[in-house]
Amino acid sequence: MATIKKPQKWLFPSTASKEYKRILIGMVRQWKDEANKIIIPQLPLIIAEANRDKNSIGTNIISDSIDHHDGWTDSVKSAVKKFSDKIASIVPTKKTIRDVANKVNIFNNKQWKKIIKGSLGVDYSNREKWNQENTKAFIEENFALIEKLKGDTIQDINNTILRGVKEGKKHEDIKRDLIVAASVFAAIRNRAKLIATDQVNKFNGQLQQLRQTDFGVTKYIWETARDDRVRRKHENMESRICVWHNSTVYIGLDNKQHSRSGINGVEAHPGEPINCRCSASPDFSSVKDLDLII
Repeated sequence: MATIKKPQKWLFPSTASKEYKRILIGMVRQWKDEANKIIIPQLPLIIAEANRDKNSIGTNIISDSIDHHDGWTDSVKSAVKKFSDKIASIVPTKKTIRDVANKVNIFNNKQWKKIIKGSLGVDYSNREKWNQENTKAFIEENFALIEKLKGDTIQDINNTILRGVKEGKKHEDIKRDLIVAASVFAAIRNRAKLIATDQVNKFNGQLQQLRQTDFGVTKYIWETARDDRVRRKHENMESRICVWHNSTVYIGLDNKQHSRSGINGVEAHPGEPINCRCSASPDFSSVKDLDLII
């Protein structure tokens, strides 16, 4: 009978997470620089054209009708199009995203081997045939998220200018809405940070699940980050035994499965919810024929 020691805590790849965050924040900073060069100088001209449009039709309502050829809306479209073209290539390459994935993967694998060595006293390695496809999925999903962020940035800039002009704002006010605190770019920067941290969390959680189930682990113990940022539903799962095949239940003291909704627990595996920093500590006693494996 194999002797099983309590697994050490599975640490989080914070270095890789910080690096990815730095990359995405740097990307948004470059977008903002281009907006300052391309969009902001055009705002006084757009406002002037809009005022001429207002005066020409004798109303205080600024029109954005498509019948106004080469009017202020066309100037907005032109400026936004130049901005869009300029930032088209200002995104991380798939190689850069792959490098992030590899760093998370390497760190996670080292943690896994340390846990097995500390708990079971053996050195373990596996070919992990799933690794390449899992990494590819991470790259494709993250590239799509970044492209969506870029598209949303362009659309938000366009809408902010149109709305500001219609509301009769000065160009300085529209610039403030685009650039300074609580602005379009402040929101985009926060989204970029969220993508970086959330995606590393998710990838790390997926690797925990894949490596454990590959080894034959069917149960895990939920571990939170144990700080004041832990959400209530996650805190309610702390130290509970869970099963990898069903994220809606936990194992109670009666050794039976119970619905997590009954304890207001999160119905997902660690790392799956947005910004989840929880981890899954392997329950090696759930491995069938553990003696044969080690």
